[in-house]
Amino acid sequence: GEEGLTLDERWREHWLPRPIWYNLHTNSPSVITELSDVKYPKDSPWVLSAHRIQTHVRAFASFHGLNSNDDTNVTAYATRVERLDKAPGSPTWTLTLRRLERLPETRRIKATWWSEEFDAVVVATGPYTMPHVPDIKGLVKWSQFTDANGEYSVYHSQKYRRPEGYAGKEHDSYSSFQIRSLRRFPDRTEFIPEIASFEPISSFNDGIRDKTITLTNGTVLSGIDQ
Repeated sequence: GEEGLTLDERWREHWLPRPIWYNLHTNSPSVITELSDVKYPKDSPWVLSAHRIQTHVRAFASFHGLNSNDDTNVTAYATRVERLDKAPGSPTWTLTLRRLERLPETRRIKATWWSEEFDAVVVATGPYTMPHVPDIKGLVKWSQFTDANGEYSVYHSQKYRRPEGYAGKEHDSYSSFQIRSLRRFPDRTEFIPEIASFEPISSFNDGIRDKTITLTNGTVLSGIDQ
């Protein structure tokens, strides 16, 4: 792939994971998240799942003819804004857009680029688009590890979706003190000090189970799957 990235890495870079896990629920009541013109069903719970919110937003878009399959055709999914320009003296904005499409028969990725003109632009990405990665010694190297199945062994919590894939495995989690202090975890959860360093590695395809992590109190951890 271009810029030294594999096709899988290019696909992941385009489809950045959103911090929405499978059983995520809002922390706001339905009376606040309800959009005008489209009401929630009367039997809806006070706190809603992300799936219900998504359905509600799409219903609102369909009600106003704004979905991608509507005649107005003003909504585009799986599309990234790569550049935003406004020429001097011009009343409009020029957006350079890109959409990636997998071609299974050739194991390639097709990139489509185009530009469109708009009178106004609203940037509404939200405050949680880019994940925070702590500056810990060795973390970048560890993030390049893959296991026997080719899966990366270190990833950001933003990628988390379901718990089933972690059953029976040893995990190490690094998060802020504010989050950990809530202690909304199972009783068997063991809390450890912060990580000081991920010890040096030599190969990127052996997994991390035989590698070690050093904590700020000097404790050394090993035997971690992910």
